[in-house]
Amino acid sequence: VATFGPDGKFLGETKVEAPKYVSIHPKTGAMYVLTHPGEIKQNKPRPFALIKFDQAVEGKEVARLALEGTDPVLALDPGADPARLWLQNSGLFPVDDRGDKLEPGANVIKPVAGGFAGPLYMCVDPARERLYVADFRLNIVAVDLKTGKSQPFMKASEPAVDRDGNVYVLDAFGANSLSRYSPDGKPLPFATGSHKLSIKFRNGLPNVGVKGLTVAPTGDIFAYQDNNTAGGMRRKQNVICASL
Repeated sequence: VATFGPDGKFLGETKVEAPKYVSIHPKTGAMYVLTHPGEIKQNKPRPFALIKFDQAVEGKEVARLALEGTDPVLALDPGADPARLWLQNSGLFPVDDRGDKLEPGANVIKPVAGGFAGPLYMCVDPARERLYVADFRLNIVAVDLKTGKSQPFMKASEPAVDRDGNVYVLDAFGANSLSRYSPDGKPLPFATGSHKLSIKFRNGLPNVGVKGLTVAPTGDIFAYQDNNTAGGMRRKQNVICASL
């Protein structure tokens, strides 16, 4: 896991086996890494781990939770005390940081209450105790973490939340844009007057290979662009930044 400063300067790294999702606690600086379970065959669960490091650069492993699953997803709730992570793994589970131990809780989503169609991304709104889950079918679902109830929020690819609870989304296939909405789902314009920002892609496939949408406390928006050429040859990988 590599760390870069706001100016793009490389600051250092921490060696982790097969990292899939990474979250940094804004107050403690602790880094949480969800490892990849590897190739899934016949939808059979495979081992993976949730690991806590004391810091992002040359981090020391502090705690590890061994798990099994097929396609887990991780999100950090930075407002919880103690720090809480949310793990989607055939259900939605809280994992509390107890210092040198990661303590999993019970599934808060009952199957009869509506599941997720291949969850891909999650993010947390700490002030509203709300979790956004984006799935393979471009559904973003809002989960009330107090009650476990979920309801449709909007159609889009990947969500991110800023410090005020506003929701930013990648706008699915063919849109070439990202959008901003208020916590109640109403379009929220940028300084341009539109609630959409244009994103251009060099690989000819809009929104394919773009992920990792993140909003920094400064308001800067980051997204990761993985450009692939025809024939499977990989070209340049970019981190896109929009300063607001």
